[in-house]
Amino acid sequence: MLKKCSFWLPCSVGLLVLAAVLTFPGVFGFSKSGRIAGVQTPDGFVLTAEMPEGFRPHRKRQFLFPEPPVVYENGRALGRPGCSYKQIANAGRGRYQVSGSKLHFSTSDGRPPGDREYTIRVPMWSIREPLLLAVWFVALAASAVAVRLALPDGTVRSMQNPRALFAALGLTLALAAIFFFRAPDLSDQFFLGVTIPVVWAGLMGALSVQKHVVGRAGLMVLAVLPALAGYFYYGVNAASDSSFLVGGVIPCSDARLHFLQAAEIAVHGTTKVLFNGRFLYPAFYSVLLDVTGLNILVANLLVSLLVMLGLALTCRLVAGRVGFAGSAIYCLFFWLNFRVHGCGLVMTENLGLLFGTLGFAFLLSSVDRNNIPMVYAALVFFGLGSVARPGALFILPALALYAGVRVWVVRPGGMRIPAAAAAVFLGLLLIAGCFGANHLVMKSLSNGEGKAFGNFAFTLHGLLNGTKWSTSADAYGWDTSRVMEQNINQIKEAPFGLVRGIGRAYGETLKRGFLFAFGSEKRLASGGLAMFLLASLGCWFWKPLRGDACWVLLLFAAILASIPFAPPWDAGVRPYAASMPVQIFLAAAGFSMLFDFLRRLAEVIVAGEWAGFVREEPGNGQTTGGMGVPPVHSPGALPRPVSKQAGHLLSRFSATFKNAPGLTVFSALCFFLVVPAPLILKLSGFRHPVPSEVPALLPGSRLLVSREGALRENHLAREGFLDRLSCFQAAYPEDAKFFTGEPADFLLAIDWGSLETVLLPWPPPGTGHQADAMRAAQPESGR
Repeated sequence: MLKKCSFWLPCSVGLLVLAAVLTFPGVFGFSKSGRIAGVQTPDGFVLTAEMPEGFRPHRKRQFLFPEPPVVYENGRALGRPGCSYKQIANAGRGRYQVSGSKLHFSTSDGRPPGDREYTIRVPMWSIREPLLLAVWFVALAASAVAVRLALPDGTVRSMQNPRALFAALGLTLALAAIFFFRAPDLSDQFFLGVTIPVVWAGLMGALSVQKHVVGRAGLMVLAVLPALAGYFYYGVNAASDSSFLVGGVIPCSDARLHFLQAAEIAVHGTTKVLFNGRFLYPAFYSVLLDVTGLNILVANLLVSLLVMLGLALTCRLVAGRVGFAGSAIYCLFFWLNFRVHGCGLVMTENLGLLFGTLGFAFLLSSVDRNNIPMVYAALVFFGLGSVARPGALFILPALALYAGVRVWVVRPGGMRIPAAAAAVFLGLLLIAGCFGANHLVMKSLSNGEGKAFGNFAFTLHGLLNGTKWSTSADAYGWDTSRVMEQNINQIKEAPFGLVRGIGRAYGETLKRGFLFAFGSEKRLASGGLAMFLLASLGCWFWKPLRGDACWVLLLFAAILASIPFAPPWDAGVRPYAASMPVQIFLAAAGFSMLFDFLRRLAEVIVAGEWAGFVREEPGNGQTTGGMGVPPVHSPGALPRPVSKQAGHLLSRFSATFKNAPGLTVFSALCFFLVVPAPLILKLSGFRHPVPSEVPALLPGSRLLVSREGALRENHLAREGFLDRLSCFQAAYPEDAKFFTGEPADFLLAIDWGSLETVLLPWPPPGTGHQADAMRAAQPESGR
């Protein structure tokens, strides 16, 4: 065994190094450089030039990470590769792309190039992706053999020993200490890079398989670090988003209307802004504004903390199925999605993802504990999440059907059919209750009645005519009844137009890796979609997922059926926030299935036979595997009866809370913040006091921009502000001109008296020094 290990270990390391060198030659110094000449300025901030002589176009990759060419300005690399031509033209600031033989780029500061010198460095070779994937597969197979020889008891068993626990805790404390001392710098890496999220996700996976209470506490501590990173990234670092002026402080997209709803509820008790009739998130956010004294940054921090704690509660349940490696991938995908579509931002995806995570935790717990009432708890939270951020709505009837199937399995005798039908009916009643909760909150907190889910008519029109819902809404003056009448007539006249539209939706889904989106990074999205399909279609044949096969297949079908109702060209993956935990889990399970295949291949190479792929552990009758594959607890596709009273739902409700106290308490808190708390505040007549000064400025919603000054909370140098504004400027160039055209020092803030964004000269007339002016603007309630 030692001789084999001494051979396979260096062999696997050598193959991994070879695969890395072939894939990323520039990282290892195999590159060539050339001077960029003949620069032209065709549009906006864009500078265009021909690639130097002898430079070939770089091959695109669908699954592997790219290694883009690097453009240098006076020897310093520009930091924003792979941007679109429109983004370069609108914002510049070091953005660039290579398109065939042409290079489109911009200066680092948005000014004319003058006498600056530009060079480009490209990798010396670019191998076709299928060949690279073959090399990586061989390297991973060799690594699987080395791991199998080094850890004969399986990686999950090895990760649960005390040495692994203390190693993971030590790395967690080191990361927390680095974050404490270098929070602004590390926060940027959480949001702009992949390395730190990968390290963080690996530690999350390692701690998720630990049974010791210290490991569970470490998991909670580690989970909140990205939420804190969001506070520093948007609060202290004053970063911008493509839909937000200064992070979550001043939203400028349609999310601004949700912010106005929440702010009016917190300040006035009710809101006049009806928008789309979805009131759960504004009601929830208004409570957090009340709790934090109308401090938007701290309110956003609380939202992010709740979401990340929800992730921590599901990690152990996920690791019990797909091992620590699958759990790490689950955490990585979760964070990459959350940092783009929620963390630190006033977006309804926050609540959809939070409740989707809690619903998913109850769903997994229901299988592990053979507890049917937990399925209804899962249905309630999935339902509330889908109401807050509508999208894959077919998961709700699918869960109701799953509850009926579970009752059918455990209910003996002739009452099986009525009991199963009653279980499905109860599920449908809970779905109606979720929609009713939204209507109750809307009637209580608004001066009118909005029309929830009115976008469907415009989405259907876009499906029929090959356009977006927003285009259809503008063309018909946002008249839902009129456009729906047009849709019905069009379907009657040309029914195959609907079929073509549905086909287009599924085609775009496969083309874009649609069910996953991590900003501009497309490779992980494509890999995630492939693994999602693998796990969904192969769940019945893979032992760790066989006990979950029924709900996997039902929710897989429900998500696919929902795609035409929220197609890729409308809102991307945003409508799928509530079902995102399920989608991410299945992607992680697909990767674990791949790891399991590599483990089995390693068994063949080591033992020379197929025996031993899944070994019996003495004394417990359970099986265990390697490469991150956990013990298998459920031998069938559905849990078997455990008692004569298993079919009686009411007799088991008390066990629901006793079996999962942490999940139950946390879920009850989240539910309280969404529905009861806003109604209690409304009935009590509570109004959060606003300063009487004009304008009424508060901490957490203002930013001082000056010509000079170090980066710190509420204060930013002008050059830093322009750099951070560029993400917003790339998407909304006309709106950004209002802020980029201000030459003097100014204060950017929200006036809580009028709830408008204001831009004030600084220092104000008649106040003298900036420090004195800032103290004068600091209201008593914010000191």
